Amino acid sequence: MGFGLERKIRYAGASIQAVLFRFSQRQRQGQGAAELSVKMKHGNWFAAVGKVRTILGGQKPTVIKQADLVMKHKFSVLGTGLQFWGNPIRWHLDVESGQDWPICYYKKLMYRALGSNGTDVKIPWEISRFQHLVLLVQGFFLTGDKRYAQESIRQIGRWLESNPFCYGVNWMCAMEVALRACNWMWAWWAFRDSDEWTNEFHAKFLRSVWEHGWYIEHNLEDHNGRRTNHYLADIVGLLFIGVMFPQYKDSDRWKTFGAQELVRCMSEMVHPDGVSFENSTAYHRFVLELFTYSTVLCVRNDIELPQTFWQQLEKMFEFIMYCMRPDGRMPMIGDSDDGRFFILSNYYNWDRWDHRYLLSIGAVLFKRVDFKIAAGSFHDEIIWLFGEPGKREWERLQ
Repeated sequence: MGFGLERKIRYAGASIQAVLFRFSQRQRQGQGAAELSVKMKHGNWFAAVGKVRTILGGQKPTVIKQADLVMKHKFSVLGTGLQFWGNPIRWHLDVESGQDWPICYYKKLMYRALGSNGTDVKIPWEISRFQHLVLLVQGFFLTGDKRYAQESIRQIGRWLESNPFCYGVNWMCAMEVALRACNWMWAWWAFRDSDEWTNEFHAKFLRSVWEHGWYIEHNLEDHNGRRTNHYLADIVGLLFIGVMFPQYKDSDRWKTFGAQELVRCMSEMVHPDGVSFENSTAYHRFVLELFTYSTVLCVRNDIELPQTFWQQLEKMFEFIMYCMRPDGRMPMIGDSDDGRFFILSNYYNWDRWDHRYLLSIGAVLFKRVDFKIAAGSFHDEIIWLFGEPGKREWERLQ
């Protein structure tokens, strides 16, 4: 069968699935509904809001400058340079080609010749990861200006309006869905008790987070049993949703499955010497972020991980310490696409080959003085992940 005919057959099948999806959507969405109160039970995020605010004090003015760029909808991703994404943000836009991806059932988009018209699907994906939300949280903590909270909520709300469940380019890849849901949680953590975070918005937010979990579970990227960083990101997304929002009827299953698969991914994706099996220093950083932040979340929520997992995780940090050059930067080995989980500092100008922020996290997590020395200095990531106890632990390491 020729490739063109095969694609047409798959596209026709996706069109039929789209019709069936619309008919079943109402019933399916009702399955995840639970109590939608802002004051409902939730899991423990990395650090307490009040403690982080206290520590930040007089942080660098560049944070405010960068947060204001987010307010102006100006972003630089994947080599685009600083570009204006529109007001409101055009979530389906490839700024390089100037074209918007169509809003149709995601499987119909999958079977089109991606990129054949000069567009790059990764550009709208990158913006829709919402990794810039942390800057708005930081701007709010540093200034108390409610505009940052309002902008965060407005961006999420307009994304929901522009990206109906399972429709559009931003529903094509489970990893992207997982990263987005987890990054949204920073805004939820920071602003859920504010006047701007209304009950109406909260209900929409919770509905969409559940939809993100449903999508991930039904689109896991373990093609033919081959699991890579995509699959790891998928199960991390399920773990975070299951832990942080226990009111969903699916939460226990997602949490249990996520924790079990996290352990399995460590054994399958990391060599005994602590190096990622994808043989790329950039992807080593990405999967180490996924493993590490998930581990901290598990600790915060009394989820036990086996000793073998902890040992392999520590070796992943050791690889960075032993592999980095005298100037503190990692050599470029293998492929790279700037993959990150959370970008907790220097959103607009982070150094792709400086992994020392990870060593600072490892120093606190494993109480390793050699990690602290190799990290060179205190990194802001410690504040966001551990709060005041992390800062004290860093200072104790001698």
